[in-house]
Amino acid sequence: MYKIHVAPIEQQMGLVQKIFYFHMPTAVISMIFFFFSFIFSIAYLVKKSDKLDIFASTSVEIGVLLSTYVILSGPLWAKKSWGAYWVWDSRLTFTLIMWLIYLSYLIIRSSELNEKVKKVSAALAIMGFIDIPLVHFSVEKWGGMHPVVTQDKGISASMDPGMATALYLSLLTTFLISAILFILRVQSKNLEIKAENLEFNIMEGEL
Repeated sequence: MYKIHVAPIEQQMGLVQKIFYFHMPTAVISMIFFFFSFIFSIAYLVKKSDKLDIFASTSVEIGVLLSTYVILSGPLWAKKSWGAYWVWDSRLTFTLIMWLIYLSYLIIRSSELNEKVKKVSAALAIMGFIDIPLVHFSVEKWGGMHPVVTQDKGISASMDPGMATALYLSLLTTFLISAILFILRVQSKNLEIKAENLEFNIMEGEL
């Protein structure tokens, strides 16, 4: 609520600029969770631990959830800034590619989940992470209409202090909410596995 009511209104874009306090944090946190999936996927391929596979897949789910919001909220901001909901800007294009890769990950895992599917999805998560540096550095390297929000002296170097406070509060709350969702989702998957094992044992007459 602080970022809506207290942060000053940007002079050129007006109220629509406040989408930034949701759009940018969800983009950053989604990439953090995609990084987690990258690490957990590599670890899974090495150790073949189901726990690591659960951590990796849950990280992708959180990342896709957040990046979906990024893709939906971005056009609302773009319409006011550029006069169009979508342009094939370098950062937008690489973000869409990233989203499609991780969405493919979830589609693959929606089929019968066996060892082969886990390995393929882990490889896809690793491949998807390669696109993230392209998303981050695309505007700096190749130009484009998407604004550059990172500066050498930090994100808030050229921002009004009220805007900077709103941004950092949004980053913190977005991360905390995402972390809670991650923990709850991992617990849910563990319960699903226990239920499946219990059902199997009952069918086999072991209980």
